[in-house]
Amino acid sequence: MRTHLTILAGLLAVPACAMSGAPSVGADPNTTGTAADPSPTAKHIGFVLAHGFTGGIDTFDPAIVAALTADGYAVLRDSVPPVDSVAVRAAALATQVDAFIAEHQLDRVHVIAHSMGGLDTRFLISSLGYAAKITSLTTMGTPHRGSPLADLALGITHSVTTSQEDALLAITQVLGPDVTAVQLQSALTDLAESTAPGFNDANPDAPNVAYYSYAGFSTLFGVHAPDHACKVAGSDTPSPGSLPGFLQLSGPIVGGLALRPNDGVVPVDSASWTGFLGCIPFAHTDLTGGGAALDVPLVPLYRSIAARVAPL
Repeated sequence: MRTHLTILAGLLAVPACAMSGAPSVGADPNTTGTAADPSPTAKHIGFVLAHGFTGGIDTFDPAIVAALTADGYAVLRDSVPPVDSVAVRAAALATQVDAFIAEHQLDRVHVIAHSMGGLDTRFLISSLGYAAKITSLTTMGTPHRGSPLADLALGITHSVTTSQEDALLAITQVLGPDVTAVQLQSALTDLAESTAPGFNDANPDAPNVAYYSYAGFSTLFGVHAPDHACKVAGSDTPSPGSLPGFLQLSGPIVGGLALRPNDGVVPVDSASWTGFLGCIPFAHTDLTGGGAALDVPLVPLYRSIAARVAPL
């Protein structure tokens, strides 16, 4: 835990004046980091928290939402189709962003996106023309260069003796009755490493939008792994987090023979995008956490992200 505190301390490297009222990294996980006197201008700054694949409105821990709201920011947690193509999800996100801007009388918004939500937002900015409405995008564990798990899932569907549609339908039974085989295939295709170059070519960074990115870093039982891209301020050899549950099986698959550092779903080199700020020692599914379930709360990190892109 001490090592994790050191790593997050480095990630929280923003000017002190921008973090007025922010708690220390080692603060009580149950503390939201409420600011005593929010800036009167903060209510004119909006943050959109965009969830990833299979996520929903409850993906981001309420403690994160409460902390940003207490600082005075307007906060929207999106609710796009959990399993569908980036284009479909981005279209739904566009509607919600427009309504959020209108409700709070905002000019533009900042987006903090987890996993596939980062791809949705990049598509929203570059393909749907929302660069004029989005000031910054900070991605958390987004597969900018794809995830090997998606390629594996698509490959398996091609190699089995049953039809591809039957195989996809079998997978959808795990995801729920409302997910169709077409939706799942569309999502996996957009998340695959094989299709990432085409997506990136079609959705380049917009010149008037600030981009930042973080990668998750976790291994089986938190055992140290080869460090290829995880050096952050305050730690030359960051210690990874521990993969929980089913991610204990997926982590080694994502790492492959090259032992690529990853968070159980997305390799670090895929999550590293424009404005890369370092690794967070947590598994993919924990990157949106903020409460007592984690040994080290991420609430201060989210507050520092807000302070970086929208100082009060």
